Amino acid sequence: MSLRKSTLKGLYWNSISQYGSQIIGIVITMVLARLITPSQFGIIAMITVFSNFSGILIDFGFKSSIIQKKDVTTNDLSSIFWLNLIVGLFLSIIFFISAPLIANIYNEPQLVPLIKFISISFTITAISLVPTALFLKSMDFKSLAIRNLLAAAISGGTGIVLAYIGFGEWALAIQLVLQGFLSTILIWTLTDWRPSFILKWSSILRYTKLSSALFINSSITYFSSNIDNFLIGKMYNQKSLGIYSKSYAIIKLPTTNISKVLSAVFLPSFSKIQDDPAKIKKYYVKIIKIVISISFPLMIMVYFYAKEFVLIVFGDQWIEAVPFIKIFSISGMIASINSLLGSVIISRGRTDLIFKEIYLKRPSVIIGILVGAYISVFAIAIGKLLADIFNLFVTFFQIKDSIGLSIMGQLRSMVYISFSNMILIFTIILIKPEFHQINMPTIISLTIPLIIYGIVLYLGEKKLIQEVIKTFNSNK
Repeated sequence: MSLRKSTLKGLYWNSISQYGSQIIGIVITMVLARLITPSQFGIIAMITVFSNFSGILIDFGFKSSIIQKKDVTTNDLSSIFWLNLIVGLFLSIIFFISAPLIANIYNEPQLVPLIKFISISFTITAISLVPTALFLKSMDFKSLAIRNLLAAAISGGTGIVLAYIGFGEWALAIQLVLQGFLSTILIWTLTDWRPSFILKWSSILRYTKLSSALFINSSITYFSSNIDNFLIGKMYNQKSLGIYSKSYAIIKLPTTNISKVLSAVFLPSFSKIQDDPAKIKKYYVKIIKIVISISFPLMIMVYFYAKEFVLIVFGDQWIEAVPFIKIFSISGMIASINSLLGSVIISRGRTDLIFKEIYLKRPSVIIGILVGAYISVFAIAIGKLLADIFNLFVTFFQIKDSIGLSIMGQLRSMVYISFSNMILIFTIILIKPEFHQINMPTIISLTIPLIIYGIVLYLGEKKLIQEVIKTFNSNK
């Protein structure tokens, strides 16, 4: 199978996986938000500030390194697997023992049993990393789609049942651990690979140049992305954290899924042509246009219909989330432009550009959050947005340095789609107040601007849209 065909097939199946999981996630969120209070969501958010970092520690950048490296051996895979497992077990023990200390940081003793329970998930995560990397490397996204959709549906359904019968925050904790457990069971059911009893440091050291750079970047990125949750939990209260974190998570869901779809597919694709930056540039321009043509209108609609969105998805007890949803929707547009950056840099093995993420982008996010934290929770969101805007310009320079696509070239690729979105904004501003006055159903107020946007987009990007439709039809 040609690289183009395998890439397009991978894009098709990974889209099904990510967006299928997203639909399941939104439905589950809609139900859970009516059964569980913002404060209870906040309790779990306090824990995940610490627990989610375990995945970065366990992985240590090895998953992406396995995908990027051309000459992966069986000794390499087994050595990385056993190292992952050792680190996962160690972290489970440390997190279990540290439960009272973490609870004391927040002055919330009720966190202790929850932290101890969630610590189980670290070992579970460790077992799945290498087989997942192999599926990604071989671009077998169909198997990953089956795994992800089943795990999300079963764990989500379990969480809803538990919330309904009164488990509160425990419903969320059990859902979290169960999803990781099911994902691991399913990945091992689908793979033929089995580790040998080999742990060679020489095999591991072959990957550490790239993996250590990825680990440092991921660690600092995680710290800068989660310091806001920590500070809100520490300086404010559970409800504020619940509203803030859930607002961010629901907006991050589509943009993160776009990023996951593209990174999972294009990292192995770009890695196969890593010595041909001109070809990567050609792929990049086409895909970034597809990304923003989907993400921009989605985020614009969320911004202008934030109140309706919150009432439909969360219910009226979450109405305080509206201003946060608006701010994060703008950040979501910026995140979509950044979505291919990691795949481009990693595929080229450009550790120097990875470190630009560390010393340019991450400090700006931390500064924005710290300044905002001493004003209000909403000011934290504003500070984060301002940092995202600054970091967007850094991204333009990173792409230029990596594949030789000029900043003007990057901007030109987005001009017509940006124009189409300006038409969308103008249409919403024009018709929304009028439709509201005559009590027109929200669905009609949503649909008309999107139809106009679709027509304008098609007129200028007809060839690209036809190619996307043809690609998806040919892979069904």
